[in-house]
Amino acid sequence: MKSSLPSAGTRFWWVNHSQSSRYELAGGYLWSPKREKNGTRSQAYDNMMLIQPGDPILSFVGGRVSYFGIATGSAREAARPTTHNEIGEHWSNVGWRVRVRWTELAVAFVVRENFDSIAPFLPPKYSPLQKGGGGNQKLYLTEIGPILFAKVVNGAGRRTGARGIDRLGGDELVDELTLRTTGESGLEDTERERLIRARHGQGEFREAVLGRHGRCVVTGVADSRLLVASDLLP
Repeated sequence: MKSSLPSAGTRFWWVNHSQSSRYELAGGYLWSPKREKNGTRSQAYDNMMLIQPGDPILSFVGGRVSYFGIATGSAREAARPTTHNEIGEHWSNVGWRVRVRWTELAVAFVVRENFDSIAPFLPPKYSPLQKGGGGNQKLYLTEIGPILFAKVVNGAGRRTGARGIDRLGGDELVDELTLRTTGESGLEDTERERLIRARHGQGEFREAVLGRHGRCVVTGVADSRLLVASDLLP
């Protein structure tokens, strides 16, 4: 199958927008102020300026991801939407706006029910989620890795079918993105299959060790974000 995945330079995003979600999802955009209400800069708001057309975005609302979007433009300076007045009167009147084409997932991804499966792929800094799966509401917008994006979308049980996202189903999207992010996407089919099988085996081994010991049995490290299973010998 010929892949139509996002290009290697694509960045993936996660937005926590519980208060403004009903307006942003219906209106096809994201909007944020430029700074915190006390005037300080915010990485979450600065991230708005980093979005490029074609970047995929996960929408987290009420403990679940029910929508994903594709940015159709870069950030532009824009007045605060009038719909935001009731929920953000402390926000500045001018901020950043990004146009987004939102698509509803057939089945929502409930984060708390699936947190253990995605926790290892959360960014160590500026994570969109707190321990256990609650949203980090201090971070409106944060960058995530392609594997986390793929696991959430595939976990929702749907082929996305949106422009800019591949039509691969199941774990194929995860496999392909994994190979791309490790610079191995140009391999021959037999070598690709070998590497994919190896990565699946590593994941199963990792889960077995964590399930039995809860930590690395050699170093004692218990932070699951740091624990992988690769390049191991018997």
